[in-house]
Amino acid sequence: MTLYQSMWRPWIRLLGACALVLLSAPVPTGAAQEMGMVYVVKSDPSNATTVFAGAQHGVFKSVDAGATWTATSLTQPAIALAIAPVTPTTVYAGTDLGLFKSTDGGTTWSTAGVSNPVFSVEIDPAIPTTLFASIGSQIIKSADGGANWTSVGPAGAAGDVAIVAGPPLILYVGTKRFGGIDVFSSTDGGSTWTNASVSNPDPSFVPLWGLDFALTVNPTIATTAYVASSGYRCDGDGCFTIGTISQSTDGGPTWFTVDQVLGYYGSWVWPQIGVSQVVVDPLQSNIFYAAWNVFCDQQDPFCAGFGVVSDAWISKYGGATGPRISNLSAWALWFDLLNPTLLYAATASGVLQSTDGGVTWNTPGAPGLTSLTLQPTSVLGGSTSIGTVTLSAAAPTGGAVVTLASSNTAVATVPGAVSVAAGSTTATFAVAASAVTTSTTATISGTSGGATRSAQLSVTPAATLTSLSLQPASIPCGSTSTGTVTLSAAAPTGGAIVTLSSSNTTVAGVPASVTVPAGATTAGFVVTTNAVTSATVVTISATSGGVTQSAALTVAPAPALVSISLSPSSVRGGTPSTATITLSGAAPPGGLTVKLSSDPPSIAAVPSGIAVAAGATRAQVTVSTSRPKSTTDVTISANLATVTTAATLTVRR
Repeated sequence: MTLYQSMWRPWIRLLGACALVLLSAPVPTGAAQEMGMVYVVKSDPSNATTVFAGAQHGVFKSVDAGATWTATSLTQPAIALAIAPVTPTTVYAGTDLGLFKSTDGGTTWSTAGVSNPVFSVEIDPAIPTTLFASIGSQIIKSADGGANWTSVGPAGAAGDVAIVAGPPLILYVGTKRFGGIDVFSSTDGGSTWTNASVSNPDPSFVPLWGLDFALTVNPTIATTAYVASSGYRCDGDGCFTIGTISQSTDGGPTWFTVDQVLGYYGSWVWPQIGVSQVVVDPLQSNIFYAAWNVFCDQQDPFCAGFGVVSDAWISKYGGATGPRISNLSAWALWFDLLNPTLLYAATASGVLQSTDGGVTWNTPGAPGLTSLTLQPTSVLGGSTSIGTVTLSAAAPTGGAVVTLASSNTAVATVPGAVSVAAGSTTATFAVAASAVTTSTTATISGTSGGATRSAQLSVTPAATLTSLSLQPASIPCGSTSTGTVTLSAAAPTGGAIVTLSSSNTTVAGVPASVTVPAGATTAGFVVTTNAVTSATVVTISATSGGVTQSAALTVAPAPALVSISLSPSSVRGGTPSTATITLSGAAPPGGLTVKLSSDPPSIAAVPSGIAVAAGATRAQVTVSTSRPKSTTDVTISANLATVTTAATLTVRR
C-alpha cells in the first residue's frame, strides 16, 4: 500500500457542449494541441492502421496508426468509443450530450437515440446492431443500432458495461452503493441478472461520496473480470482517498485486491486519485495494465505543508513483473488486437504508443529518442561534458525538441531542451559540472516523443594545488631559482592554470601564471632575481581553484672579492707560485670570473681571469715566473666588480 493523494478521473464525466462542425484537415503528429486532452483511444478491429481517439475537442481519426490525425465532424468532448467488429465503418461515441453514431468511418455523425450523458458503450461482438450503454443509473440496450432503447440493467446500476465474446456472451455491470460496488452479470443479453457479489476490496472502506469505477473483462477468459475504482471517506481518524484494482477469477462471486493506493488529506482539501480501466495483454492473458494518476495542487496549503506532490505511472500486473514500469500520465490504455505488441495511451499530450510493454512511449509516427550519451562520463568539478541525443529517424520539418533534465542540479546542470535540426538524427548539448568535495553522480535525462533515455555523469573533486617548492630556496642576486607547483590529481583536458605572484617584484620576479598540462600533476617556472645590498626574503605564491600555496626565497647579495694570496710569496725566478682567490660567498649558478693582472708581467705572468665554480668560494691559478736580473717584487692583482685586491710576489735572481 502506497501513501499518495487523490487524483481526479477526467474520463468519468466531461462538462460543456460544442457544436458539430466539420473539420477535415490533418493535424500534426500527436495532435496534442488540436485534440486537447485525450480520454479514450481504440483501433479498428479489422485494420490496424485505423485508430479513433475520443478527446476534449471531439473524435479524431488516424489512418496511419497514429502518425497523423484528422478531426472528424464530431467536436463534442467524447469519453466513450465503440467500433463495430463486423462492420468497422460503424462507430459510436459517448458524450455529455448523448450518443452519436457514424456509419462512414467517422466522416459524418448523427444522434443515436440517447440524449443523456453516455459514460460507456459496448457492441455485441456477434450482433453489431445490438448495443449496451450506461447512462447514469441505468444500463440501456438497443437491438437496432441505436434507433430504439430499453432499460435492462439491475435497479440502481451505474458505471461501465463490460461484455465478452461467447459462447456464452457475458455482460457485466457495476452498481455503485454506499460502502462499495455491486457487480452483476447476465448471459442472456440483460434479460436476467445474477448478483455477482460485492467488489469492495476493503471492508473498512465505506465511501460517503465521490466513488468512481470502471469494469474490464479478460477477452479470452470470460470468468476473469477487473474493477478499477477510486473514492474517499471520512471517519473519526480523518479523511482518506483510495484507489483500488480488484480481480475476480470466478465470474464475480469472489474478489481480491490486486493493488491499492491510499492517502490522507485534511477536511479543507479536495485531493484526487485515479486509476484507469484495466487492459489485458492479448498475448499473455494473465498480464494486465493500468494507469495511475496522483495529483495534489501545490497551491493548496495542505499539499505545500505536507510535501505531497503529483505523480503518475503505468503499472503492469501478473507473472513476476513489478507493478510500476514507466512514469507516464495517461487516462486510458488500449491494445491493438491486430498488432498485439502495440499499446496505446490516451494522455494530455495526445496519443502515445509503446512497443515494449509500456516501458517506453513515443508519439506515433515521430522519431523516438533512442539514446543519450555523455562524453566524457566522468569529469572534474568545474569542467564540462558533452551530451549527445540520438533519434530513431531524421527529425521532421521544423526539427524535434528533446527536453533535458538533471537529477542533481547542484552537481550538474543542462539546458531545458536541445533541438535536433530537421533532417538530422543527433544534437549535442553541454553539461556543466559544479565543484564538489566528494565524488557525486547525476543522472542526465532526455525526453522526446514520450521516450526517455538517460546516462550517468560522475563528477569528482577538481585537482587542487597541494604544494609550491623552490629549488634552490636561497640564491645570490642575479641568479635564478626553479619553482614547481603540484596538484592533487591530474589536470583536466585543456590543462590547469595556476596564477603566480611575488611579494617583492623588485627583488624576485615570476610569470603571471603557469599551466599544468592535461594529465600532468606538476609544472615548473623560473624565478629571476635582481641586485640586493643585503639578504632579502621574498614570498613566492601560487593560486588555483581558490587554494594558495607559498614558499620563501632568500636572495643574497652577489659574492664580493675578499682577497688574493700567493703561496709561496717568494720564489726563485723560473719557479711557479699559486694564487688563491677568496670570495665573500658562494659563486652563483654558472660560476663567475675574477680578472687577474701582474706588474711587471715579464717577470710573473697570470691568466687574464680565473673562474670560480658555482657554489665555490675559492679558486686557484698558477703564476709563472722568469729569472730577473735582480730580485724583483711583482704585484698580482684581482678584480671583481668594483673590488680590487692585490698580493706581492718576490721573484729572486
